[in-house]
Amino acid sequence: MAVKKQAKTVVEVEAPVVEAKEKPILVAEAEIPTENATDEEQPAEIATKEGDTLSATDNAQIFGPQPVEGTKSSKKIFWVLIILFTLLGAAAGGMGIYLQNRGSKASPSPTPEAMASPTSTPMVELDKTAISIQILNGSGITGAAKAAQDYLEGQGYTISAVGNADSSDYEAMIIAVKDDKKDYFAQLKKALATKYTVEDQADMVASSIKYDVVITIGKE
Repeated sequence: MAVKKQAKTVVEVEAPVVEAKEKPILVAEAEIPTENATDEEQPAEIATKEGDTLSATDNAQIFGPQPVEGTKSSKKIFWVLIILFTLLGAAAGGMGIYLQNRGSKASPSPTPEAMASPTSTPMVELDKTAISIQILNGSGITGAAKAAQDYLEGQGYTISAVGNADSSDYEAMIIAVKDDKKDYFAQLKKALATKYTVEDQADMVASSIKYDVVITIGKE
């Protein structure tokens, strides 16, 4: 049996060529240490040799943050101001006291006003003829009673009787009045004091005696 071979026809088809886009490759930038960076990151060597000094950065790394100079200056200014104000206050107080004392010394003291003396009420003159008067001589001097009589009569009084006292040892004149005639004591004393020494206190005349006033003359 004969076999027929089928001829294969090969058709070449040109496939479209697609250009593949190359994806960019992201490459991380590697930190390449440089000599300068290495030098900066390395801590500065601390000088320990005698005569070497430490920088501010070194001090901060070793001893921590240092106080700011501005704070110290502010505190100094604050205390200076307090002292200054204290001194000014003390000076002002002292000046005030000085001026006050000076003013008190300079100002003349007020002249005390003269105290007005109480005006004495003028004594009303009593009726000289309204009383009866007896004069007794107690001085031991003859005629003393008669002299007193003349003197009082010259003043306007009426003398009712003249005699001797129970004693001649009286020193000062004594004026005795009845109670209802006691206002006459001051008036009679004023009249007789210009010539005789008169006792300040009046004696009382008993109501049994008929005279209103009894005057006993003394040696004075």
